[in-house]
Amino acid sequence: MNKKIVLIIIIIINLLNFVSSQDFGIDEVFDYYSSAVVYVSHSVYFDSKLVKNHDLFQKIENEFKEKFLDNYIPLSSGSGFIVTKDGIVLTNAHVFEDSQEDEKADPEIVKNRIYNSLVAYFNRIIPLSLMNDAEFNKLKNDLYTLAFNYQIKYHVKVDNTQDYTATLIKLDKDMDIAVLKIDSINANFMAIPFGETENLKVGQKVIAIGYPLPDKLGFLKDFKSTLSEGVISSLRSDNLGIQHTASINFGNSGGPLFSTKGEVIGINTAMIGGANNIFFAIPTKKIREFATKYEVPYIFKNNEKDAISIVKKRYTSKGELILSSRVIIKKSSDHKVYLNGRLIGSAPLTMNIPVGSSIIKIVSKKEISEEKVYVENTGGRAALYVPLMKKITGSLSIKSTPEKADIYIDNVLVGKTPYEADKIEGGEKKIIIKLDGYVQIEKTVTVENFKKTSFAVKLEKAYKLSFKEELPNDAEIILTSGKDKTLKYKKGDTLLISSGKWSVQVNSIAIISKKINIEVKESDYEITETFEYITSSLVLKSLKTGSKIFINGKDYTDKVKEEKIQLPVGTGYELKVDLSGYDTFKKTFSLQQNKDTEIVIKYAIAYEKLKNYRYAGTGLLVSGIITSSIGLILAIATPIYYIGPFARMMISESQIEKNTIGLGVAAGCVLGTGLVLIFCSIPCFVYYNKQIQTAGYIKIKNNNTIAMEINILF
Repeated sequence: MNKKIVLIIIIIINLLNFVSSQDFGIDEVFDYYSSAVVYVSHSVYFDSKLVKNHDLFQKIENEFKEKFLDNYIPLSSGSGFIVTKDGIVLTNAHVFEDSQEDEKADPEIVKNRIYNSLVAYFNRIIPLSLMNDAEFNKLKNDLYTLAFNYQIKYHVKVDNTQDYTATLIKLDKDMDIAVLKIDSINANFMAIPFGETENLKVGQKVIAIGYPLPDKLGFLKDFKSTLSEGVISSLRSDNLGIQHTASINFGNSGGPLFSTKGEVIGINTAMIGGANNIFFAIPTKKIREFATKYEVPYIFKNNEKDAISIVKKRYTSKGELILSSRVIIKKSSDHKVYLNGRLIGSAPLTMNIPVGSSIIKIVSKKEISEEKVYVENTGGRAALYVPLMKKITGSLSIKSTPEKADIYIDNVLVGKTPYEADKIEGGEKKIIIKLDGYVQIEKTVTVENFKKTSFAVKLEKAYKLSFKEELPNDAEIILTSGKDKTLKYKKGDTLLISSGKWSVQVNSIAIISKKINIEVKESDYEITETFEYITSSLVLKSLKTGSKIFINGKDYTDKVKEEKIQLPVGTGYELKVDLSGYDTFKKTFSLQQNKDTEIVIKYAIAYEKLKNYRYAGTGLLVSGIITSSIGLILAIATPIYYIGPFARMMISESQIEKNTIGLGVAAGCVLGTGLVLIFCSIPCFVYYNKQIQTAGYIKIKNNNTIAMEINILF
C-alpha cells in the first residue's frame, strides 16, 4: 500500500514538473528572442544636390555632431519582429504614417506631411543662437525641396548591430498591420513562433519587447530592446482584441506581445494616455485575417517551418533534460561545445544529438556548463538550447605592510588588507592598493581558474610632489626611479612618491619636453624649474572697452595686446568676458600650433538693465496717455466754454474770446506733449523686444492645465 502511495506521489510530482515547465521566465523569453525583435524606421534621403544652403546644414551638423546631408533621416520609427528566416518582418502600419505606399493618400498630402514634419523638427532642435529667422526661412526652402523630391527608404536594425534596407510588402491602415521584407541575400534570421489566441484567458501573464523611442527624426545610438511584463486584463473581438498591463511606450508600436510559452500572441499597438496600465495588442487571429485578405499566407506557413521554439524543460526520472534530436546552441563564439567528450565546434551552432542519453558540455574562459540530456526520437522541429552557465572562478589573497589599505579590483573598492576572496572570476585584474600617507601601488595580476593567487606588498611612506609653475591642462607627469618604478599622473592628481632619486618628465603638446632629476629626502618636494612653452594667439574680435577677460578663471585683462593673448597650445580652455551691464560671455576653445584662434565676442545686454527700457517705455506711454487725455478734455471744453451762457453772465465778450484762445492753445500744447511722450515710448519697447530676441531670452509662464489624451496610437 505504501509503495502505491509513493508511486502516485512520484507521478504527480513529475506531472506537475512537466506542466509547469511549459511556461518560461520573462528573462528566458527575452534572452531567446530579443535579437529577433527589430527597430524599424521610415526615412527620407537628404540629397545634398537638391540643397542650396549647404552652409546652414554645415552649421547644424557641427552643432549636433551628426551627418544630415547625403544621409537617411528617420521620419518615424517603431518596433517589429522577424517571423521567417528569410527576413519577413511584422509591424504596425501607423509606424509609417507618411508612407508613399499608402494607397489612399494623396501624393501632395504626403509631401506636405513630410515637409511639416521636417520643419517642426528643425524648429524644435535649432537654438536661436545658431540660426536667425532669415536663415531659418532659407532652411525651410531647402526642406520644401527635399520633401517634394523625397526618396523614402525603409530600414530594419537587427539586434542593434546590423542595419538593413527593407521593402514594404503590404500595409493596411484600418487593420494597422504592415509587412516588410529585409533586403538581404542568403538571409538566415532567427524567427519567432506564432501562438494561437483562441485559448487566452484574463489574468494570463504576457511579455512585451520593443524599442520605446519617444521622438521622430532621432538617431539611434546603442539603443537596445527593452522588456516589460503584465497580465491580460480584457479580451474583445475587435482589432485591439488584447487589453493588457505590460507597460509599452512610444516606439513600442509593432513590437511583439509574448505568452509565457515564448510565442507571439499579438502586435503591441496602442495605449490610453492619462490612464494606468491600459495597453492594447492586435491578436494573432487578426494577423491571420490580414494574411488571408492580402494573399500572403506564406507568412504563417513559413513561420511553422522556420520559427525556433524554446526547449520545453521536461526531465526523465533520472534527472536528464529531454531534448529534440536537433538543437541550436545560442552562445558567443568563444564557447566550445562538447558532446559525450568529443569537441563538436564553437557556438553558435546547430547540433544533432543521438537517441538516448548524452552529456553536453560547453566551456569558455569564464564559464562552464555540463548537463545530462535525453533524446526520445529523431526528427521534429529544431529547438533552442540555452544552457545554465556557471562562472569559472579562482581565489585571491592580498596582504600589505602596514595593513588596512584599501583594495581596488578593476577600479572597484572591494575591501581592505588583508584581503581574501574565495570566488573571483578568472582573468587579468588591475589591482590598486591605497593607504593615506603611503605611495599607491598598481599592478596587474592574473587570477587562474580553480587556483589560488596570492601576493604581499610593502607600502612605502609617501611625500607630496608639486610644481611651482602651473602645468597645461593636458600635462602627463611620468616619474621613474630605477628600472622597476614608474608612476604616471595627470594634471590635478595628487603626486605622491617615496624618498629617493627620481627622474621627472612632463609631457604636453604645449611644452618642449625635458627631464628633471630630483632627490626626495623624507619631506615634500617642490619643482621650481620653468618650462619652454609652444604658444599660439587667441584673437578676440569686437572686444568692448572696459571688458574683463578671464581664461580658466584667471584674469588676463592686462595681457590683451591688440586684441591678442598669447597662450600655450592645448585644449580645455574656457573664456569668460565680463562688462558691466552685459551678460557674461562664455566660450570654450583650443589652441593649435602655428594657427591663431579667433573668437567674436557677442555682448547681450543684461536682463536687469534691459528692463529699464521697458520701465522707461511704460512710464512714457502712461504719462503720454494721461497728458493726451487732459489735452483732449481741454480741447473739448474750449468750444463748450465759448458758446456757453455762464461766462457771459460774469465777463465781457472780448474777455471770453481771449480766454477761449488761451484755452485752445493750452489744449493743443498739452495734447501735443502727450502724443510726443507716446511716440517716444515706442523706441524703448522696440529696442527692448529686439534685444530680448537677439539675446535669446525666453519668458516662461506657469500653466497648470492638465491635458489628457485618450486612445493614442504611437
